[in-house]
This record gives sequence, structure tokens and C-alpha cells, in this order.
Amino acid sequence: MRRKRSFFLRAAEQIPFRRRGKTYIALIVLILAALAAVSVGIGVREGLEAPIRTVKAVPYESGSGYFSTGYIVRDEAVMTMDSSITSLVPAEGERVSAGQAVAMGYVSADAQTRQRKIAQLEERLKELEYASGASAAAYNKAAADMEIRDRILEMAVMLGRGNILAVGDAAPSLKGLVLRSTASEEDLSAIARQEQSIRSERDALRAQLSGQMRVVSAPASGYFSGVVDGFESVLTPRSLEALSPTELDRISEDAQPAGAFGKLVLGDTWYYVTTIPESELKETEKGDSAEVSFAHDLRASIDMKISHISQPENGRCVVVFTCGDYIRNVTMMRSQSADIVFRSYAGLRVPKEAVHVREDGKVGVYILESAAYKWKTVEILYDNGESYIVRLDKSSTRNLWPGDDIIVDDKDAYDGKVVV
Repeated sequence: MRRKRSFFLRAAEQIPFRRRGKTYIALIVLILAALAAVSVGIGVREGLEAPIRTVKAVPYESGSGYFSTGYIVRDEAVMTMDSSITSLVPAEGERVSAGQAVAMGYVSADAQTRQRKIAQLEERLKELEYASGASAAAYNKAAADMEIRDRILEMAVMLGRGNILAVGDAAPSLKGLVLRSTASEEDLSAIARQEQSIRSERDALRAQLSGQMRVVSAPASGYFSGVVDGFESVLTPRSLEALSPTELDRISEDAQPAGAFGKLVLGDTWYYVTTIPESELKETEKGDSAEVSFAHDLRASIDMKISHISQPENGRCVVVFTCGDYIRNVTMMRSQSADIVFRSYAGLRVPKEAVHVREDGKVGVYILESAAYKWKTVEILYDNGESYIVRLDKSSTRNLWPGDDIIVDDKDAYDGKVVV
């Protein structure tokens, strides 16, 4: 079977032999030119059909700060007692009044045991008093169930905020409400009899303790702490502004007074003192605010004010932060590491490769809108390394908005460019 020859071969046979060489060369050139044209066409088509890389403009927040280690400082008065057995009365961080009992000293272990029993009886009395606080006639079970639910929710919020002391204060009333919600009129009579029995037992134990216990009262109002670490007389609010970076590095605790059992934190203000490189404080001055997040013990960041910045020493400064809140939560804290944010910027996140500077000096980005490029001017607030945070201004649709498709890495971008 004869193989069919191509059109080009059949055409070549019609040409005289002497001219066939030149003709073959011309045909080859034409074929190569056609292949080149096809290749260029495919490249152009692929270029036109190549997907444009875009990212969404999304709300973003970042800031500039420094991670440091320092000390919590308070105005503290150490309390002492000459007793071999000491029992603390207030809980850690509890607010006490002047003259309120803060510690009990006992002559024997039996005396301490009696006092513990008295404390347990008084706790039980609180619960029973809450339970018998309303008569059966005036009692509304539905309302009580609602109140129990509300109390549980309140305690859950307290736990979420790390306020353990408030949870302990609220526990007796919740227990009393639960007991009352299940009690009948007959049960209320039994509760009243139990109250009287517990009071009698408590009073008898108190009588037995006469002369076997010494009470220490708070010399002033403040927040009680059962932790004495020796820094109370070394780190004081009055000494902070005189500290140099070297002195703060070398500071150490002093010997604890004999018989020290706790301390009273005076006032509501506390301080965090640390050293920070001078280079991190270029735009920071006394009176500015900063968000401080401690590595331990406190969960949330705290807004603190800068009350002092020392003169630099070897490129470092002593910085003192002040706060008037949360003092009952920091009575046990001393040496602490913290993440300090001096400035926080909120806006829209924009990749650096998407930002263009026009000939008129305006800075902006191109977004993809209805198959065309659209220019939007932006104001850069902060350089986050791989991206910028730009201002979010919803006063006009000409500004960059959340959800806009930002065109990334197109050096030939221009306003109005149509996407084929």
C-alpha cells in the first residue's frame, strides 16, 4: 500500500530539480516562522489568561513593644508576731479595715484546732442563715431558681477573670440559696434548730480559747498578704525614681524581720519597674500609656501609665509603670516577666508588594473591581515587617475597605487597566 505523500512533497515534485534546493529552504523557513508565530500566540494567550494574584483587605491590629523582666512594687508594711503557732485570718489579697483581726497566735496546737473548728462552724452558720432568710409563705421558688442561676453565672464570670477571692466570698450565699430551694416548711424548722445548736457549740469553743490565743489586728486599712519575701524594705515606691539600671540589676532581698507572718499593702497603687533599651523608647515619654501582659499570674493585659524614665546608662533606662487597679490580684507577685506594648495600631493589613508610589507622591494600592484595576490611596500607620497596617477610613468608598481584593505584585498596574 502506497503511503500518501504530504502536500509539501507533492508541490516540490512539480518544481524543476535545479530549483528544488532553494524551494526546500524557503519551505523550511516558512514552517519555522509559522511555528514561532504559534508559540508567540500561545504565550500571549497564556499571559492574558494568567490569574491575577489578589488578597483580601482584612482588619488587623499590631504594635511595637518589648519583652522585659522586672519587679512588682507596692507600699507595704510587714507585720510580726511573737508566737510559735500563727494562723492567718484574711484570704490573700483581701481588703481589711484598721483594727480588723489579721492573724491568731496560739499557745498550743489544741488551741489552734479549736479555732479551726470555730471557723468551720461560722461558715456553716452563714449558709444556714441564707437558707432561713425567707419564710415559706413569702418564698417564691421560681424566683429563687432564677437567682441561683444568676449567682452561678456571676461566679463563672469571676472565675473567667481569675478573681478567685470574689468566688470564695460568694460561695456561702449560693449554698444557702440551693439549700433553701429544696427545703420545706418542716425543713426550715430543722434548719433553725441546727442554727441554735451550732451557735452553742461555737460559743463553748470560744470560751475554751480564752487566754490561749493572741489576736493581731491591722494597723491601717489595706490589702492583706501572707507572703513576705524581703523586698518590702528594698523596693519601695519612693526609691524607684533614684534607681539606675545597674542598681536595679544588682538589687536583692533583705533579711526578713523575726516573726514576720504577713504584710499590709497600703493604698490602691502598684508599680512595675524594669530596664528597657533606650532604642525602644525613642517615641515614648513620661505620662504615656502602655499595655503590659505579665507572663504569670495575671491573664489579661493591663493598661499602665509610665510614671518615670531614668537617664540612660550604657544604652538602657529604668522605666516605672503605674496602675491603680487589680492590686488585690498582685499582692503575691514580685519578680515578673512582661510583654510591654507601647503603641498599638489598628487598621487593614496590606502586603508590602501590593503598595505603589505614584509620580505625584501618593501611596496606594490597586484593587480588582468589575474586571478592572482601581486605585485607592492609603495611609501607612505601621510597618509590621512583611506587611503594612494602613488606616481604615469608612467615610468614603474611594478609601480601602475590608473585603476589597488587593492586587499583589503587578509592576505594570495602572488605574483602569482591564483584565481580559
